[in-house]
Parts: sequence; structure tokens; C-alpha cells
Amino acid sequence: MRSRSDSRAENAGLVERSATEGSRIVLVTLTAAGHELVEQLVDRVLGREAELTSILTEQQQAELTELLRVFLDGLRGELGDPVSRTSELDQDRRSKTAARPCPPPMHIVSRP
Repeated sequence: MRSRSDSRAENAGLVERSATEGSRIVLVTLTAAGHELVEQLVDRVLGREAELTSILTEQQQAELTELLRVFLDGLRGELGDPVSRTSELDQDRRSKTAARPCPPPMHIVSRP
């Protein structure tokens, strides 16, 4: 069954659906427009993060980063690590001049 968000995203050209032969599974893949939207949203989130942390000194920002890393490591220990690219994204955020790697295609499995 299609979800409303699947249908809206497909109608907006953000995802493509493709049925797998001999199965009732449907792959939902981000299109180039979908990847572009994700990049724009990430840029907005990182920009807002920079605004919010700008009141902190560099030392305080470093301390906050380390505390959040400890917190996330604890969560990963309890819940597992669903995002294996965390270190890549963290490194990219630190370097304003680094080119972002093109993310691999995102596949979401949904039932017809």
C-alpha cells in the first residue's frame, strides 16, 4: 500500500518507484531532484546549527561537540549504528571547502 508521503514525493519527482520481478516489494529510489532537495535541507540545517552555536566560544563549541559525540556513542551502543557515514558527515561539516561526496542511491522498501 502506498503511503501519502510516497505518493506526494513521487508526484513531485523526488522519488521513483519500481516493482521487483516476482515479488510484491517495490523499491523507492531518490531521483536527482530528491538528492538535490536533501542537499538543500542539509545546508539549511547546518546553517541554522551554525547560527545557534555562534554564541559559544570555540572552546565551548569543541566541548559541546565532544559531549554530543559521547552521547551519540552511548545511543549507538544501545540502539546500534544506523548511520555508518556519521564520521564522513562530521568531517565534511568541519571543512567548508570540502566537496560533499555524492551519496549512494537511497532505497526504501515499501509494499504495493
